[in-house]
Amino acid sequence: MFVCAGSFETFAFATPVGVGLMEVAIRLAQVCETKRPEKLIFVGTAGTYGIHDIFDIVESHTAAHIESCALMGRCYTPIDPIVGWRKEGFWRKSLQDVSRETVLNGEKDIAHDVSRETIVNSSEYITTDTSVWQTMQRHGMTLENMEFYAVMSVAQHYNIPAHGIFVVTNRCDTDAHKDFIRHHSEAMRRLTSYVITRYPEAKERL
Repeated sequence: MFVCAGSFETFAFATPVGVGLMEVAIRLAQVCETKRPEKLIFVGTAGTYGIHDIFDIVESHTAAHIESCALMGRCYTPIDPIVGWRKEGFWRKSLQDVSRETVLNGEKDIAHDVSRETIVNSSEYITTDTSVWQTMQRHGMTLENMEFYAVMSVAQHYNIPAHGIFVVTNRCDTDAHKDFIRHHSEAMRRLTSYVITRYPEAKERL
């Protein structure tokens, strides 16, 4: 099953589940209870922490929920805020664990045993400060999307394989919102074309 945020981002082949972490957690759980999908594929837009180019399309099996205060050592969380899926099943890790693996293994293995996996960070707020880019990158996070962590967390709860497909609309800087609006229509067109070309089940729903 394909799912998307909805509101400003809808696709003919995807079920809208809400904007932000809270709406997605509630609505996607309801979808999973009633429809029992065999897999979940989230499609949406993302901002980049400087690694990717505008209109790049990236697939990811790993989501994080990291606030900037954690990167500065000014807050902590008792939960493991990084969740991913691989063939053997779901896994969760702390920011410290992922950081340790980054140091030990370099770019080869930044997210458990997923080679060069893109970690997509989620928050209810959009990053506009480029000073956090390098720190995010060191922890393996290169993209930002508001909903993906909730999608992966719900998928883990119901043990449903899941991943995301993202198109880059903006850099996470002071022009983030302006660039998001400017690039949104073309980004949606490119993402739609990518998905229906690579995933026959999406084309069947058009």
